[in-house]
Amino acid sequence: MEGYNDLDAAWQRALAQAWRAHVLGNIGVGAVLTDRTGFIVAEGRNRIVDTSAPPGRLHGNYLAHAEIDVLAQLPVGEYDLHTIWTTLEPCLLCTSAVLTSHVGIVRFAARDPLWAGLDELPGMNAQAARRWPERIGPMSGPIAAFCAILPLVWFFQNQGGGA
Repeated sequence: MEGYNDLDAAWQRALAQAWRAHVLGNIGVGAVLTDRTGFIVAEGRNRIVDTSAPPGRLHGNYLAHAEIDVLAQLPVGEYDLHTIWTTLEPCLLCTSAVLTSHVGIVRFAARDPLWAGLDELPGMNAQAARRWPERIGPMSGPIAAFCAILPLVWFFQNQGGGA
């Protein structure tokens, strides 16, 4: 894929997790968490149709999103200088998990049109405003397009009359 080799290691791992999720029949979303130095602390993927997962990680239900898979690996703490890298803009569930986990930065490759307007949450809720992370995204070009389309393939195949 054009531009892949120029990406940060965190983006490359998130994309690999998204592809793995897709290949295994899940919604194609992947995520990675890095510390302030860029060291990868945790990585995960969507696991909604998986029949098993590593200990302590959700699988086989609609809560098993990629960001949840990553954030659930963290002990209680402050992560203001950590970054979650996700191939799709976090939904309401995952945004809430980011806020609750105290992660300070969210980078996303593609917008999720299902959750347009979610960035207005800090204006409606003081707790959300207090913990709202810096949000960087979406990317542009072929990688952003790939990250936007991959989840849609699952929805088309499983909910829209696909093959």
